[in-house]
Amino acid sequence: RLRSVVVAHHMAAPTVSASTPRAAPAAPVGVFWDLEHCPIEAELDAALATRRLKQSLRVYGAIQFVRAYADQSRVEPKVREKLQLLGVALQD
Repeated sequence: RLRSVVVAHHMAAPTVSASTPRAAPAAPVGVFWDLEHCPIEAELDAALATRRLKQSLRVYGAIQFVRAYADQSRVEPKVREKLQLLGVALQD
């Protein structure tokens, strides 16, 4: 069974809600990242932000995918490209 993790606040102090309580990190996890409300900080690049996000959410299980949601016209092209190269699926 896939757990879903929603990231909806600033990266420095993300508020995470999971579909199931914390357990042994064995279950597959899907991450849904609200980029408009939890943007990549100006001093971070997309690779570092994505790596930190994944590291902080590993307590919930093995991350299977990350989907970032945002108005793509508001996301810088270099950030979009970097996220796609990192395997983050962008959704409008």
